[in-house]
Amino acid sequence: MAEEIDNDEWDEWDPFPVIDLQPFYIFEAYEHEDCYNEVSGALCQWGALGATYHRIPEHVFKNAMDASLEFFQLPEEEKMKYEFKKPLDPIKYGKETITNPSDQKNYVCREFLDIYVQPELHLPDNLRN
Repeated sequence: MAEEIDNDEWDEWDPFPVIDLQPFYIFEAYEHEDCYNEVSGALCQWGALGATYHRIPEHVFKNAMDASLEFFQLPEEEKMKYEFKKPLDPIKYGKETITNPSDQKNYVCREFLDIYVQPELHLPDNLRN
């Protein structure tokens, strides 16, 4: 188990954290603290993490990837039906742009789709199959 991450020592070139979640499944509850600290530190530092031994079946990942690719290939007007308006909307779509100082043009640097899956799965209408 890795030690807790100190955000003051973060280096932008640190490798993306990949954490083994096996301790959550095979050890007693009192032994989860190290793994919890590792997950918490990675989320605080990176905002995301990779996970091994997570027990999520491969087909779930494949279905999620296929659905997201399908969504992002939709025409813009279809995607905009889910435009981010309120933080608690169960489906949110949006784009982040950057402005190039040399030509003053805006460029999309990231598109996102955020969906609630608990306690009820929410999907865009075109992805319900």
